[in-house]
Amino acid sequence: MWLALAVLATTFSGAAGAQDSPVPPIVKKYIELTYTVKEGYGLHAVHIGKPVSEAQRAWGEPVKKELGLPVAGTDYWYFRPDRLTQVRVTGRTQIEAIAVVGQRGSAYRTARGAAIGTPNHQLEQLYGKPAAVDGAIVDYPAQGVRFQLAGGAVEGFEVYPPKR
Repeated sequence: MWLALAVLATTFSGAAGAQDSPVPPIVKKYIELTYTVKEGYGLHAVHIGKPVSEAQRAWGEPVKKELGLPVAGTDYWYFRPDRLTQVRVTGRTQIEAIAVVGQRGSAYRTARGAAIGTPNHQLEQLYGKPAAVDGAIVDYPAQGVRFQLAGGAVEGFEVYPPKR
């Protein structure tokens, strides 16, 4: 029931007249706490600095683990919180970064509103001029977020501690 309400509210939250929508405030808060990924921080329940075990508590057992990678010097934990989204948590014991990739329709989005499928020209409206663009990667290090683009739209995004 909650998931169905969350999908419904997410679908209508960007529609014209959304402020007049009949979505109850408690459902809006649930969506915000569950699916909003704050730049430089993460999600409400799973965020940078928390133990990696918090991701397992939130999403269950990872679908894949890459542990002790010598080149990267860290571990990657892959979770599938829903059928449209995959989340990669980076960190050995504590979360260092959180990446979200998925398909259009994924409920996950940044606090400023960028989601899977957001056109790349809208990123500049939401975040300003990027500090770095490297091929299909658009990076905002001062805000702690980078975007992976494909076909002119966001394919995924990663949040990490901001670099000042």
